Amino acid sequence: LILAPLEKLLLGETDSKKRDLLSLIKRNTMRVIKNVNEVIDIRKIDYGQLKLKVKEMDVVSFFKEIADTFEGVIEDKNINFVFNTSAERLVGWVSPKFMDKIVYNILSNAFKYVKDYDEIVMNVFVEQTDIGDLLHIEISDTGIGIDKKDLKKIFDCFYQVELNDKNIVYPGSGIGLYLVKSLVELHKGHISVESELNVGSRFTIVVPFDKANYSKEEIADIKEKDDSYVTFVKEALQENTEVIEEKTDEKNETTKKYKILVVDDESEIRDFLAMELHEEYEVYTAADGIEGFKSALNSIPDLIISDIIMPNMDGIELCEKIKSNINTSHIPIILLTAKETHEDRLAGLEVGANSYIPKPFDIRHLRIRIEQLIRYQEVVKEKFMKKVALVSGKK
Repeated sequence: LILAPLEKLLLGETDSKKRDLLSLIKRNTMRVIKNVNEVIDIRKIDYGQLKLKVKEMDVVSFFKEIADTFEGVIEDKNINFVFNTSAERLVGWVSPKFMDKIVYNILSNAFKYVKDYDEIVMNVFVEQTDIGDLLHIEISDTGIGIDKKDLKKIFDCFYQVELNDKNIVYPGSGIGLYLVKSLVELHKGHISVESELNVGSRFTIVVPFDKANYSKEEIADIKEKDDSYVTFVKEALQENTEVIEEKTDEKNETTKKYKILVVDDESEIRDFLAMELHEEYEVYTAADGIEGFKSALNSIPDLIISDIIMPNMDGIELCEKIKSNINTSHIPIILLTAKETHEDRLAGLEVGANSYIPKPFDIRHLRIRIEQLIRYQEVVKEKFMKKVALVSGKK
């Protein structure tokens, strides 16, 4: 509700000074969101609600994707960023959810505290030991460094390092490194830091890399579905790629308004989406999954947008009911949620969700996904009708 209207203001603003101010608001909003999400993760850890789930994956490509998110600051500050690995692919068992937060936070700190033309090096390698393979992640920088008196406290919650000679508190909340240490320990590993003031720092993370180090409950249950409907859609899209591209670039010249059902327990979100979409679509709204399912049966919308976390019936349950009902199973569903991990996405996709957009969402992104899914559905419907007509003609 803050970022979406802000994005709209940025798009329509031509005055450079006003755009700079709006961009500043956006950056600070993103920073607040990051801090809030970290606090939520810490509370989950404190209450034992954040569970370790590992899967087999290539960490080299995974870490490269994380590092790529810092391309902008690398260019702006002329940082020499070096990514070293002991092999092109390192496949083992880790939690992508935990590793994403761990590596992103350490890299974020490194980029935050280096000066222009400094260097950041990330080394990733596997060590073979008597207890199995261990994954090593080393991130070092030539930045401002940390005073020895602060080294023992930097992993404490809310602890902020001070620069003695200028008496300036570094920007940050004092949450990130505490969260990193907690996640590393939940991952059955350990983290250490070496640093010298005005020379630089090196963080070392070591976690088990073998499946044998994790219990059955800690192995992610990833089910791959052989969904004939998905296969049918893929075939339809392959056969109609050119048609879809042409239609996507054109405005709908027909008078038909496609129907969209918005399901969210926050009235502000429902009102905002209804306001944004009402000119192009006929918009229906519902406050929870139960209301949403009833509305879907009554109106048979062309697309459903649903939040995941809702009272009475959440978005996952709603998605499952929609997809298991013969009258509504064809309706594409977009899930909106503050959760943004691989496992969270799987929960929605496994029950048939067609798209997953994390909050805060870009309204332009949402509009594009809506249009694409409706277009795809029309192509599938058209192909199905042709097949029915062909079969009928043969009788």
